[in-house]
Amino acid sequence: MKLLLACFLLALNVCAYGQQLSGTIVDKQTGEPVTGAIIRSPAATTTSGLKGKFNITVAHGDTLIVYKEYYKSFRLSVQVISGPLKIELDKSSIVLKDVIISARRSDPTDSLANRAEFEKEFNFKPPGVKDIFMVDAPRSKSTLLSLNLGGLYSVLTRKKSKEYRFQQKLLIEEQERFVDRKFNVMVVSNATDLRGGELNEFLSRYRPSYDFVKAKSAYDMQLYIRESYRKYKGGIR
Repeated sequence: MKLLLACFLLALNVCAYGQQLSGTIVDKQTGEPVTGAIIRSPAATTTSGLKGKFNITVAHGDTLIVYKEYYKSFRLSVQVISGPLKIELDKSSIVLKDVIISARRSDPTDSLANRAEFEKEFNFKPPGVKDIFMVDAPRSKSTLLSLNLGGLYSVLTRKKSKEYRFQQKLLIEEQERFVDRKFNVMVVSNATDLRGGELNEFLSRYRPSYDFVKAKSAYDMQLYIRESYRKYKGGIR
């Protein structure tokens, strides 16, 4: 009887706290899968794959949050898990007459909001050397250290951990947004006469790195764009 009760309680616990929710994230307007969307529950964080598919651990009553740049955030209260979920994301935009202007916040505001939303992931600290050793209870005045094999394994494989890879993904996305703020269609088209295909080619060919942009002032960026434009027009790569 006790064994049956234990099995029942274990099954109840798994049902409440360890259910796997699978689904697909698509663009509401086009129906195309959305890759790289961030999906969060209180128990886990993951991202959607190439076909917009994801799997995440949830419990009854959890709030599922889906975030993707240039889309409105999506929230869903998990009540009953009956099968794969389809989530449709709306693009974040403001419509003025016949003109659609993509809604973008300023870089500092966007960065602060993103870091607040994913504070736990940004603050993740991978295991270090101190995690390799354990302090044994001293039998004398000398302190004894012993090797923690689990800690050693964590240190050697830390760059393969889901938490580390996800943190790096967030940092790269943040850096890309910073570059976009300094080097984009509006900035380049105002500094040059490039339009259409030529403008897109120029943006792709001369897109600077995050470290380069971070070290430059607005004036320096204008000089860089004009010098790159001169090379582009002269056929210099």
